Amino acid sequence: MINQALLSEIFNQPWSIESSYVQALVLSYYTAFKSGNRPESAVKMASPYAVLQSDGSRQEKDIQPGSIGVITIDGPIVKNSDYWYGIKGTLDAAAEFQAFDANPNIIGIILALNSGGGAVYAIKPLTDVLSQRTKPLVILSQEYLCSAAMRIAAHGDSRIMYHPQGIVGSIGTMYSNSNLQPMLEKWGMEFHEVYATLSTLKNKTFTEVLKGKYELLKERMLDPMNEDFIAEMKSLMGHLIDSKTPGIWAGETYLGTEAVKLGLISAIGNFSDAIQEVIQHSNTSNSPITNTINMKFEKLTALAGNTEPSQEALDLANAELTAAGVTGATLVADSLITEAESVTKERDALKATNLELSNSLATANTSLTNVQAENISLKEKIAKGPAAVAPVVESKDPVVEKSALEQSNETIASFSHNRGIANNPLFIK
Repeated sequence: MINQALLSEIFNQPWSIESSYVQALVLSYYTAFKSGNRPESAVKMASPYAVLQSDGSRQEKDIQPGSIGVITIDGPIVKNSDYWYGIKGTLDAAAEFQAFDANPNIIGIILALNSGGGAVYAIKPLTDVLSQRTKPLVILSQEYLCSAAMRIAAHGDSRIMYHPQGIVGSIGTMYSNSNLQPMLEKWGMEFHEVYATLSTLKNKTFTEVLKGKYELLKERMLDPMNEDFIAEMKSLMGHLIDSKTPGIWAGETYLGTEAVKLGLISAIGNFSDAIQEVIQHSNTSNSPITNTINMKFEKLTALAGNTEPSQEALDLANAELTAAGVTGATLVADSLITEAESVTKERDALKATNLELSNSLATANTSLTNVQAENISLKEKIAKGPAAVAPVVESKDPVVEKSALEQSNETIASFSHNRGIANNPLFIK
């Protein structure tokens, strides 16, 4: 009864999981693998069901209007289900969720998610469906909500932990390699690996791990996976999580009561509280949900009395507004408004100057057009001959310039005694 697909996920893939949880998991499956027996702790895989919001009565079939769907994942986050060991994979959980989301009698969904994490590649089949949902989603955990389970829970509208000392967090990525080869060799199995001449890098990332060299695995796989994990968590819950606690993004775990203060979960509560959460949100919103149940706008109210808020504080408050569906307004600092007003005045002055210059340019262009037209007219007249340019003017006798001697003689002759002599008939000329 060994599920080969499940074993592959457990032993051969990167994990987003809490370390003590994975150790217990590996030990359990090592025992099962060796004995071939079903673990005593295994339970029948929980089937999806619905509860009527009015009295919480359970419905396996014939779901009544106003019901709440319940889906259970209790165990490691894996893609493939194992019905023998009672483990539900994310492929089956995603199918159950889609059925509830499409059912007109379902007003919302509770995902009873109790897990310390699981395989990285098992997360996406479920979160792809959760990101497209149209109904409220509340996450209810018993005592474990870690790593891969936390990444799934981030898509809910609220996260409730039943036990106050439940373990929450472990946002990070690891790889646990369990080398079965020595054990199988003791059973008489031989291993031979032969690579093509050019396949010098094939499987190197993993064979280096077997030699105790981990840097290549970190660089090529774990670090990129972890960066993507943190980026998605910040996108979905960054406005809720206390950014001043760096350990959150370093894989730290917290007790339930502390996790509430840090924003990792919404509250400590039970199944009835989860039902009320779904009802509350279904009564206040008919649109797709994005983490708005019980939002207290802590980042927004923290701005009260702060006359010079930092940009980070404003960004966090705006993120709360966006998460609540307020997308037509944005909080900005007063200094930015003053600067904007100054820029607006400067812009208006430049517009006025530009208009004045445009008018002057238009006038100049009109004058230029007139001059060009006159120039064309003059050219046409010149082409027809001088008469066409100006009227004929009578010629006059040219003025002859007198020499200095002539001018001197005329001056002397104009004296009165010289004129008298000149007019005397007795004067011999």
